[in-house]
Amino acid sequence: MGRTLWVLIGAAIALTGCAQGTVDEGGEPTPDASRLPGDGGLDIPPIPDRGPMGTCNGGQTRACEADVGCTGLQVCIGGEWGPCDTVTELCNGQDDDCDGMTDEDFAGIGQRCAAGRGFCQAVGENVCAENGRGVVCGALPGRPADELCNGIDDDCDGISDEETDCPEQELGCNDGVDDDGDGDADCADDDCVGSPECMGDPEDCATPGDEDGDGRADCDDLDCADFEDCRAPDLEICDQPGDEDGDGAADCDDDDCAGFAACLPTEICDQQGDEDGDGRPDCLDTDCAGHPMCGPPPDEACDVPGDEDGDGRPDCLDDDCADHPNCQAPEEICDQVGDEDGDGRPDCLDDDCVGHPNCQAREEICDQPGDEDGDGRPDCADPDCADAPNCDLAEDCAAPGDEDGDGRADCADPDCEGHPACPPDAEICNQPGDEDGDGLSDCADPDCDGHPACAPDPEICDQPGDEDGDGRADCDDPDCDGHPACEPVGPEICDVIGDEDRDGAADCDDADCADHPFCAPPAERCDVVGDEDGDGLADCADPDCAADPRCAPPGEAVPIAAPGGSIDLEGNIDAASPLWARPSAVCAPGDAGHPYRTHRITNQTGAPQIIDIYAAWDGDGYLHAFGDPFDPDDLGGCIGGNDDALGAGIGASELRLVIPAGGTFTLVASTYSAGAFIGPYAIEVATVADQRVAAGPGGEITLAGSIDADDPLWARRSLCGAADDQVDHHYDLFEIQNPTAAEILVTVTAEWQADGYLHWFTDGLPLDPQAEPDRCGGGDDDFGSTLGSQIVDLPIPADGAVVIVASTFNANAAIGPYSITVLTQ
Repeated sequence: MGRTLWVLIGAAIALTGCAQGTVDEGGEPTPDASRLPGDGGLDIPPIPDRGPMGTCNGGQTRACEADVGCTGLQVCIGGEWGPCDTVTELCNGQDDDCDGMTDEDFAGIGQRCAAGRGFCQAVGENVCAENGRGVVCGALPGRPADELCNGIDDDCDGISDEETDCPEQELGCNDGVDDDGDGDADCADDDCVGSPECMGDPEDCATPGDEDGDGRADCDDLDCADFEDCRAPDLEICDQPGDEDGDGAADCDDDDCAGFAACLPTEICDQQGDEDGDGRPDCLDTDCAGHPMCGPPPDEACDVPGDEDGDGRPDCLDDDCADHPNCQAPEEICDQVGDEDGDGRPDCLDDDCVGHPNCQAREEICDQPGDEDGDGRPDCADPDCADAPNCDLAEDCAAPGDEDGDGRADCADPDCEGHPACPPDAEICNQPGDEDGDGLSDCADPDCDGHPACAPDPEICDQPGDEDGDGRADCDDPDCDGHPACEPVGPEICDVIGDEDRDGAADCDDADCADHPFCAPPAERCDVVGDEDGDGLADCADPDCAADPRCAPPGEAVPIAAPGGSIDLEGNIDAASPLWARPSAVCAPGDAGHPYRTHRITNQTGAPQIIDIYAAWDGDGYLHAFGDPFDPDDLGGCIGGNDDALGAGIGASELRLVIPAGGTFTLVASTYSAGAFIGPYAIEVATVADQRVAAGPGGEITLAGSIDADDPLWARRSLCGAADDQVDHHYDLFEIQNPTAAEILVTVTAEWQADGYLHWFTDGLPLDPQAEPDRCGGGDDDFGSTLGSQIVDLPIPADGAVVIVASTFNANAAIGPYSITVLTQ
């Protein structure tokens, strides 16, 4: 067989060309049409004669009669018509390739499958993928929960109890709790062997309840592993790593995954060939729509067979052809056999033929086989024949034939029920068919009540779903009364998702959490527009924001934060901003006409402080620092400035200054270009932590800070290897000094709220980690978990210093507060 073709093209040809008759030279349709074998009367035009070889155009298509007796398609290749091909079988519930079978190329349809891991795993059936090319699991995984010490993978990451501290053994043998998290609760745990609470009756696997008192009822009890109703099929999960059914073949190597969408090849649009095997190579495949190699799709040619625009809907199946003359439905011909208008109702069954002479009602001839009046009830089965002599006969149950003419002969006739010639067979409940002939098959037959094949699946209380189909799922089902999953696991935990006390109200919806801080109204966010605490006063109008630097009166000096903390300042450079002659970064005179805004900061900590100032611009801004008071016409007080923060381009500026005790600085935010407006901006003033001198042997110091979106950026390195491609990781700096006359070794441990990264650099401050990679001494990502990093045996030379860089693992992330402990060995 030649190349396989689209099933939609074949369908379009059947709709647009198979019921309109042939066309003579004058353009008029003729009623004489050939018929394909087995086509049920559908008129198919004969194959048109397009002339000798070489008269067709490459890529042109036409309908043809395939060998298997159904409509196919020919494609013009090199001026010559190719073979008549059938279409490829798709997974869509239809017999696309006309071989009498449906979806035969797709294994596993309707078989049970599973999706998700641990507590999230859900079981369903394999179904056809939306594109018809494969099989997917129809199950939808559940949502993960916080990990608990219960032997269950609650957060669905493939590991149980990884973030909890579990006791070493079971604490109680009748409390319904898996205290040591080994997956066995109470009497199911070997720790409880011999306990009085665990001396019960043997488990009755067919009766609801926990008869042996081991905390696991029926199919949840290992004692029932071999019980017939508790045997679950092994399921290969095709889109999850692992050999779930244990047959030695995992995922796409397992025959169970044949045809699964994730296991099918994909089309490579810029490489000649049909990689996904759908019969549409390269730009003929809709997968390549929009690919640069394929260009924009052509318009659909409604009067030429094919799918020119590649949207999967050829000719009259395409909405683009809705008004084309070729796609207007023909009229029904009431006196010619066939369904000309294609509405599924031929001739007199079509409402279009009401009143046609051929469709006038006729009388039923009761003693002549046939349905003369066309009501679907022939002869004695028709009420019109109720009084006919030949329809008043009794059925002879022992003689072949339908004597009473009701269409049901011998034992199939209810008149023969109980006749010796028609003894009922026993109904076979687990085999399709109505063996006892009572009209009720298998589990629909009362004879099968109580048969194992007709028993509903037991309710699985610790797995989402209504397995027994009684409309009540899990702990709402009385079958789960007493199940460990439905018993309270303790008091309600207000700041952990879940209904721990099983009272139907979770977390802040539970009255037990009314006074919990987690459920208190939110605090007012002074840096976000809105009334978060709902008191009717938003942002600076709310007294809660009185101490926030953003709400300070214009011109008032804002105190810097304590060491390790920061303050945030905001402003807007627009048409209302004053103008000045902006100086350079080294305070040299510049050109006039630059809009600017000022902010005053003061040091009230009682000691000199190092401060890092970081400005984030919406446009191209410039940051300067001046002594106080500030005079825009006098550059004598200029301390310094910065245009572009290293690695951040025009979007940021940064400065590091020492502000004396009681000192006040003026920060000037202005534009790089004269006459420009850059709109809103934000400035962070971070006070470098003052605990920077290493402790003596066995001593420690603690550093603290917070990494948020206002902190400077660098291209974070992997240890001291190659840097990331983008400058998009926020960071803080700390200097640790060794005031002694000998080298010391320290261990630096960071505890993060989110996923952080720890590095160290030589030679102390100042440091630009982006521009000075040669000073990098090492680093650590995860120490024990993603919430910690550690550097061991970090050397600090005599009278020397090192710099600790605290940054984020993920780009453009803000991980909030953190703490760093420096232990001297």
